[in-house]
Amino acid sequence: MSTSHERSLVPVRGGHLHVRAFGEGRPLVLLHGLADHMGTWSKLLPLLPPNRRIVLADLPGHGLSTREGPFDADAIATRLLDAFDHLGLDDFDMCAHSLGGAVSMALAPRLGKRLARLALLAPAGLCSSVPMHLRLAATLPASGRLLQPFVGPITRVIAATPLAYYSADEARALAWSNAAPGTLEAWLGTLRAHVSLRGLTPTLAERVHQIEGQGPALSVFFGGSDPIIPAAHARTLARSVQNAQFCIVPGLGHVPHRQAPELVATWLREFLETEPLGIEPPRALVVQSGFRMPWYRRTARAIANFFRFGRPVLGA
Repeated sequence: MSTSHERSLVPVRGGHLHVRAFGEGRPLVLLHGLADHMGTWSKLLPLLPPNRRIVLADLPGHGLSTREGPFDADAIATRLLDAFDHLGLDDFDMCAHSLGGAVSMALAPRLGKRLARLALLAPAGLCSSVPMHLRLAATLPASGRLLQPFVGPITRVIAATPLAYYSADEARALAWSNAAPGTLEAWLGTLRAHVSLRGLTPTLAERVHQIEGQGPALSVFFGGSDPIIPAAHARTLARSVQNAQFCIVPGLGHVPHRQAPELVATWLREFLETEPLGIEPPRALVVQSGFRMPWYRRTARAIANFFRFGRPVLGA
């Protein structure tokens, strides 16, 4: 891969991905979340190590990338793998936010030793719990075509609020990309591929057996006041894998890389400088025979398992 600044539409299966790359050194790939684009990293980029090759990608259905499906994590991972092969990325690190986190966990088993470190910011997919409004949006039969003309203006209004931490120019750029035909259909397709009334699937606990023994090193950053992906999901990480790090910062929300870019940059730099230590499943839990859980706890456990309100599959 050349060291010059590059911006291109990379051909992948079923469409193309918009990719921007610049700098030189060990590659660091950055993946954004749902309803966002690569511009989400604008505040973090100047704070990253200068000896890094930075690779930004718009996920399918976002930015300037294809609006053609499918949009499940495995299909998105396949397209990203095509793009990485096209770019010649053989040994690199990755940082992913929200939806990008779920995609990166689907991608990690396919990359194997090519991916040394995986840093996750408020990642979706650690466990099954997601806000009820996302569950309802994923189950509505309505098409996004009728509402697509309103997506751009609504994005601009929301992105311009102080809680979004976008400048006026950045809000306009995000609104312009979200106004592209097929965007809302792609978002709904992404939600429907992963979310139901029972929650989100698959989870990290259901994927960890695919990753064990071949990397990558894993570190997770949560905002303690995140209304979308609660910081309590970090408990699932601790129960589901060994050799993983996690950081919870009180007061931060769902976009810590925009709300506190200096803090996130410090966390990311420290993780990128550590020796990679691949994640593994937790040690087997030994349950003493003869113990019987009280009926009220068994009932509560059955209800929680039915709705899958964040209970991890491993280490429960």
